[in-house]
Amino acid sequence: GLAHHIGNSLQAIRGEVDLLHLTGALPQRSFDNITQGIEQVTDLLSEIDGSPRVEPVTLHRGGSRR
Repeated sequence: GLAHHIGNSLQAIRGEVDLLHLTGALPQRSFDNITQGIEQVTDLLSEIDGSPRVEPVTLHRGGSRR
């Protein structure tokens, strides 16, 4: 439903934020604030929708992924 589509959009935003952070175009403090906000909205959507929260894949410098 709607919560699923919003969650997908948040994952896409998170991916773009990760890429900005990897290239150095996004300061660490801004990255942390944006990431925390996305995670909070994702948690709220999970509560509304009743579905389990899916952890996003986080990219790290050097090409490794968590």
